[in-house]
Amino acid sequence: MANKNRQKFLSGQSLVEVVVSVGIAVMLAISLITTSLITQKSSRSARNNSQATKLVQQTLEQLRVFRDRKGFDSLPDTPTTAWYCLNTTNSDPTAWILDTSCSTTQTITLANMNFTRKIEFIDNGSQKKLITITVSWDESGQTRLIKSQTFLSLWQDF
Repeated sequence: MANKNRQKFLSGQSLVEVVVSVGIAVMLAISLITTSLITQKSSRSARNNSQATKLVQQTLEQLRVFRDRKGFDSLPDTPTTAWYCLNTTNSDPTAWILDTSCSTTQTITLANMNFTRKIEFIDNGSQKKLITITVSWDESGQTRLIKSQTFLSLWQDF
């Protein structure tokens, strides 16, 4: 009879062990899924940030080419701030257009993400202009942005 009681006690202990191990397995699975989701979100955010940074640098280089091909005087000569768009759909830089027809932002799609680009010129005298390029995008319900400033000058005179 003592042997029967011992078997009942051991079988009950096995059931408790199974319940505890299933609980641990569920908590581990939830942790792994949560970590995976956080990693995916961070990866997507880093990719978008990298794309926006590349877009800012590309725009700066395009503006330098625009200045070099069309001349320094082709850059806007605004005494105050104004937003511009750069139309580079033509492969010939002499056909590029810099204007204000884009109503303050220009949408550019890269890797299924919409980025908005703003270009601002501030005239700081006849020899140089302050250029501000802002690229923004919506991510996780928030607007993120990358902003860069540089001076473009009449470099041939230096």
